[in-house]
Amino acid sequence: MSKWIHLNFSFNDYLIFTHKLHDDLKQDPPRGPYKELMAYLKKIVDALQGLVFRYFFLFEGDDPGPHLFLALEIKSTDQTEKIKNIVSGVESPSFVASLYIKQNSGDESNGEAVLDFFHATTKYAFYRIGSHYKPGYENNDPAKLVHCFCNQMFFSHEHERLFHSKFL
Repeated sequence: MSKWIHLNFSFNDYLIFTHKLHDDLKQDPPRGPYKELMAYLKKIVDALQGLVFRYFFLFEGDDPGPHLFLALEIKSTDQTEKIKNIVSGVESPSFVASLYIKQNSGDESNGEAVLDFFHATTKYAFYRIGSHYKPGYENNDPAKLVHCFCNQMFFSHEHERLFHSKFL
């Protein structure tokens, strides 16, 4: 049985909301609903300390419709009901329309390195809204992080430019 579950969050006016998130993310440090969403997810993760190993979030556009999921690698499947109760006790922002838990998400098939990468990027998102984050320091910049990722994959400068262009 999988030890990964998803907390699936749907949002009021998803398209408008995600456009606002992108606008907020451009600010350094992020503000507005983006900061509020990251603070909410971090409160959940902090409240579950001791019950989960790793976690990450991603936005999805498919079933059950556009949503964000917070994937949790839980220490024991016996703790799912406890996790559900803890999560329901964390006050959600007004833009969250609903939350449901999906068990057996299949995340273990991603591979350890990918799961660690997803976990690290989520921790980075939480870091950017925290009091220790210092705007303007170039190593805090997401573009710098992508550059370092490409560097570790031995991308040439040309390959990195193509990589960026492909996803634009």
